[in-house]
Amino acid sequence: MDRLPASVTEMRGSRESPSAVPAVLMRGGRRKGVFFLAADLPTNAERRDALLLRVLGSPDRYGAQLDGVGGATPATSRIVILSPSLHDECDVDVLVGAVAIDEARIDFSAQCSHLLAAVGPAAIAAGLVAPADGSCRVRIWHAARGQRVDAFVPVREGRIVEDGRFDEDGVPFSGAEIRLEWWPPAGGRCALIERDEGPALGALGSGGPALGVPGSGEPALGAPGLRGSGGGPSGGGASGDDARAPSALPLLPTANVQERLDVPGLGPIAATLIGGACPTVFVRAPALQLNGREKPASLARKGALLERLEAVRAAAAVRLGVVDEAAQAALHSPRVPALVWVDRPAAYRTTMGVDVPADRIDLLARVFIGGRVDAGMPIDVSIALAAAAALPGSLVNELVRVLPSVAARIGHAAGVLAVGAEVSSPDGQWRLDKAVLSRTARRLMSGVVHVPPALA
Repeated sequence: MDRLPASVTEMRGSRESPSAVPAVLMRGGRRKGVFFLAADLPTNAERRDALLLRVLGSPDRYGAQLDGVGGATPATSRIVILSPSLHDECDVDVLVGAVAIDEARIDFSAQCSHLLAAVGPAAIAAGLVAPADGSCRVRIWHAARGQRVDAFVPVREGRIVEDGRFDEDGVPFSGAEIRLEWWPPAGGRCALIERDEGPALGALGSGGPALGVPGSGEPALGAPGLRGSGGGPSGGGASGDDARAPSALPLLPTANVQERLDVPGLGPIAATLIGGACPTVFVRAPALQLNGREKPASLARKGALLERLEAVRAAAAVRLGVVDEAAQAALHSPRVPALVWVDRPAAYRTTMGVDVPADRIDLLARVFIGGRVDAGMPIDVSIALAAAAALPGSLVNELVRVLPSVAARIGHAAGVLAVGAEVSSPDGQWRLDKAVLSRTARRLMSGVVHVPPALA
C-alpha cells in the first residue's frame, strides 16, 4: 500500500473548501470506520462531535445514514481520531467512536480491537510513525481506556503491505497479518467490555444499564484531559455501572487456579476466577448441562437456563468481592464478572452458517454477560481466557489443546479467534504480562468528506 494522502500536510493540501475535511475510510478486522487527524477537526469537543455525526449521517430517523458516509450498521458506523502521542513511550493517541445511527450520540468508551488493527497502518501512512521494513511497531495509546496497544504492521520497501494469506472470520478476503499486543492497564481496573458481534441475544431482566460515554463528554484528542499519569502502558479504564470493581484485582484474585462455587440449584461447581482488566469466571460446559457449541439465539428464550447462568456468575461476583450478596449482582454488577463455559474442541456451525471442524480450534467457549448470551467473543473476555489457558492447573489450561506460548484458537458462536497471553509469577503472584491477537486491515478510500460550512 502506498502512503495514504493522510499526513497533516498532504491532507490539508487536499481541501477544496473549508467544508472539505480530510479523511480516510478503512476496514479494520470486521469493522469499518472513517479516520481523521485531530489537527483537522475542531478542538472543541461538542463542535467536533457535531461534525463527526454529520459526516456519518447521524441522527437519521430512517436508520439509513443516507446523507452521510456511515454504513447504517453498528459495525460500519464508526470514527477514529489520531494525533501524535502525549505519552513518551507511545507514538500515536487514538479515540475510537461508535456513532449511533438514529440519535446524536458517539460512544468513545468502546474497545474496538477491530479498528485498532487499522490504526497502525493509518499512523504510518499519515507520517506519525516512520515506516521500518519488516514488522514495523506502532505504539498506540488508547486514550479512552488508558491502555497501550502495540501494532506490528508489515512494511516492504517503505510501503505498507496489505496483501497476505491471513484469514479472519467474517472478512471475505485474506490479508496481511497485523499483530496486536495488549499491555494491561497498571491499575487493573475493569475494562468496558466490547461486544464483538453487535447486540447480545437472550436477556435476563434488563441486563443492566448500557455502558457508554456520550461524545460531548469527552475532551478533544490531544487535550490535557487525555494525558495519563505517565508514559508507557499505564492508566486504567472505567466501570461506572459496576458496584465495586476492585481497582487492583490480581490475575488470580483468590490465589487459587481452581475454586469451588456453591451455586443454589446446581450445587458445587469447579471454576477458575480470573481478575486483571476483565474479571471472568470459567466453568466446564457439562457442569451447566451445556456443550460449548450453542447458538446464542437458541438460548435466548430459555429463562430457566439464563437464571442458572446468572446464579453461577453471581456466586463468582461474591467470591471476587464485587458484591456482598448474590442477589445484588444482576442489578449492581451485570458485567463483572463475565461468565464463560468451555469445553474440548468439537465440530460446530457458527451463527453465520459456517462449519468449523474440530481440528481448526483448540477450545470451545460461550459467553454470558450483562444478563445475555453474547453473540461473539468480546476482546476483553478473550484476553482473560488466554490468560487462564496459560495458567498451569487452571480449568481452562486442563481443557485447551495448545502448547505453551502459542495462541489458542477459540471457537466461539460467531467464528474462530486466535489469542495468546504471557503470564509470569516473579514474586509468587501470577500476573498477565501481555496478550496477543492478530487481525487484518485495509485502506478503502482516501480524500475529503464534505460537511455544511457551518460545521467545518
